[in-house]
Amino acid sequence: MDFIAEHTGGDKLPGDPLFMHCHRELFHAQWKDLLDEEFLHAYEHGVIVACGDNVKRRIFPRIFTYSADYPEKYVLVFCFYLLKKLQ
Repeated sequence: MDFIAEHTGGDKLPGDPLFMHCHRELFHAQWKDLLDEEFLHAYEHGVIVACGDNVKRRIFPRIFTYSADYPEKYVLVFCFYLLKKLQ
């Protein structure tokens, strides 16, 4: 916020477009760090890992995301609530 205050005169904060831009830039910078050459190579060719049973296996890392709109989230939370009540 100090940087923004210095460059806007300090009398008022910028609006939502600047914060949306910063959020988007941060999001893309995080993905750029996550999806480096080493990860992309492992994603395509796998990584050989010695597992607990001393067998070497080729593991393929994946990134999964979960997204749902409001009704789906509500149903999911309600299902977890019911499962806890049944236990």
